[in-house]
Amino acid sequence: MTGYRLRLVETRLRYSTMRMSEIVDELGFTDESHLNRVFKKYRGLSPSAFRKGGADSLPGLLPAVR
Repeated sequence: MTGYRLRLVETRLRYSTMRMSEIVDELGFTDESHLNRVFKKYRGLSPSAFRKGGADSLPGLLPAVR
């Protein structure tokens, strides 16, 4: 479930102007610090760094979770 939600976070960070608080609420994370912690664990950078262009240096979205 976490992998799926993180792919949704990545999509919103790349293609929307949603605030982090809106993403947190929509996708069911406890709060922004929880999202930051989980995202950084799996992606190696913060959501804000990902949005600011760090995503360009990464090889695409997280793989699908089966």
